[in-house]
Amino acid sequence: MSGQYSIAHAANGDQTLIVCGGLKDFKDTAENILKDDYRIARLRAIEISRNENEDDEAIAKKEERPEEDVRAELATFSQSMADILNAIHEKGKLESFKWSGLQFAIKKTARSTAFWEALWKHSATLTKLELDCDQREIGNIPHPTAPMPNLHTLNLWMGNACGDDGTIVNKLLHGAPSITALVLSLPGCDLDGCRIRNLTWDYTFPQLSTLLLSVFNVPLTPVFDFLLRHPLVKTLTYGVDTYRDESPDVFPNAALPALRAIKFETCFDDDAVQEIFSADAARPIAHVSIQSSSQRLFPHLAAISPSLKCLEIEARCSEWRPEEPDSDSSDSEEEEEEEKKKIEPSPRLPEVVKALLPSLTALRELAIDLDTDTRIYSNGNWKQQPPPMSADDLISVLEVLPAKSDIRVVRLSDSRGEELSEAFRGDVPGVPESLEFIRWDIGKKRILYRLEREGGKVKAVWHERLWHSTGGEKAWTDERVLEY
Repeated sequence: MSGQYSIAHAANGDQTLIVCGGLKDFKDTAENILKDDYRIARLRAIEISRNENEDDEAIAKKEERPEEDVRAELATFSQSMADILNAIHEKGKLESFKWSGLQFAIKKTARSTAFWEALWKHSATLTKLELDCDQREIGNIPHPTAPMPNLHTLNLWMGNACGDDGTIVNKLLHGAPSITALVLSLPGCDLDGCRIRNLTWDYTFPQLSTLLLSVFNVPLTPVFDFLLRHPLVKTLTYGVDTYRDESPDVFPNAALPALRAIKFETCFDDDAVQEIFSADAARPIAHVSIQSSSQRLFPHLAAISPSLKCLEIEARCSEWRPEEPDSDSSDSEEEEEEEKKKIEPSPRLPEVVKALLPSLTALRELAIDLDTDTRIYSNGNWKQQPPPMSADDLISVLEVLPAKSDIRVVRLSDSRGEELSEAFRGDVPGVPESLEFIRWDIGKKRILYRLEREGGKVKAVWHERLWHSTGGEKAWTDERVLEY
């Protein structure tokens, strides 16, 4: 499948080269760009990424291609990109560069030395850099020859760089003192041989305010010391894990005193979470995002109840909806279900949330992600996709809300969700007195409804967005309806 190449134009005349979905047949495009001196002078950003609309089958076909074909394709693309980068260095000013989401190519080979050397020529002008690397690549990347004094956003996705030498990571982080937003996603594997080697953790960014940190580390002391040096962090995505019996470190009460929003990755250290939510630390946490598989965190939320305004729960629809018999189940699965019946069942997610909400006295907004765009592979078969999110799901969420609370907004999301019908919007059932807004997120649509009470009915009427982010970078916290 050929890549998709385009040029985006900003109002001030700046241009962005976008490569989306692949690397094939880029050489002719690159040659045309190189012939246009005006375009080269106006190119300020380059974005290389996967096509988010590609299905699993298309990605699998790319994975199965002969290795020699992928190597040749990546070598040609890397050289073309190096030529463009060199031309911009001579005639223009590159401020932003992104290459992520194309591991199908990188895992079979590596980007050329010429590409990296051309990219590092822009160290003085780059303000944003995003890279992902696969296994055995980062140890062979030539190091930057100059610092990046103007870099304010650095995203390093290196979760597959298992066992690699992390010296270049140290070089990048030590050379970028002006970072305000950092993604540092490292291998989460708990095997000694899987961790990136030689990381120093002695980096300091005086203006750092947004951080995504994902790593398995033993001991945790250097990671906690890193957090202690960054008191201005307000937004944190946390995926730090360890063996507590080998690393008895305690999350310091003095760390992250300004923290206002935290999102938990799949893996994290349970004890540290309890310490993050400690009432003694008095962190002003107003926004929390948790996956439903991490229900063990819910009891700890009471410690931050005075400040918690927005709670997001990422759930599989099967965890929220009533259990239904599986028409596609095999004999072995039926036997497994019979065994489950003998075990005392755990409370369903709606029951857990319903029991939790009364303790969150300051909560203003509840968000439930019910993404149905997933299929489960079991016993050699793909399970049928569940029905998309509908009005029935909204009713089931409304049923868990306390009769009296300060919750003003309910927000539901599903990439395959259905529109709410006009008839349903004309009389929404089961709405508690405090609720003022419903946000219905389906696909890329964000539909906000204001609830109007009249004649014994509650109508959902379209309403414009209540606030707009003024920051340049879109963050997960921007999905909220209310401003905190």
